[in-house]
Amino acid sequence: ETEKEKEKDISSSSLVLSSSSLQDNEKQKLYGKYGNVCLTAEQYNRLLGICASQKLLDELVDSLSENIEEGREKPYSAEFPNAHFVRLEKYRAFRLKNPDKFSPHLKVVHGAATFEERAKARYQQEIDDWLTKTNKEKT
Repeated sequence: ETEKEKEKDISSSSLVLSSSSLQDNEKQKLYGKYGNVCLTAEQYNRLLGICASQKLLDELVDSLSENIEEGREKPYSAEFPNAHFVRLEKYRAFRLKNPDKFSPHLKVVHGAATFEERAKARYQQEIDDWLTKTNKEKT
């Protein structure tokens, strides 16, 4: 293949990567917003099972894809064929441990120790905001 043909193949989002180290059942596809997250069908399906939501998996894959595009994460390397799978598992674990960072409609309330305390503080903040808004409209 010429260099132009290789570049054309790389830019295709449905590209299937195969090398001598990958067997036929381990062909890897490119996923994500920029088509640079490399996973086998088995890895993708395992992640889908772990995430239990197509939407969450899509968000994780797109996030990794953006980070690769911006140079904050490493692109696919044949030396580390499971790297993107492992990274996506870590993204998911981080989101589970830090749900407030991924709920833009909720205000983060600092200093509240438990979930119940945070929820109560958010509810109180919503009431205070509503009262403030209502009082401004009356004046």
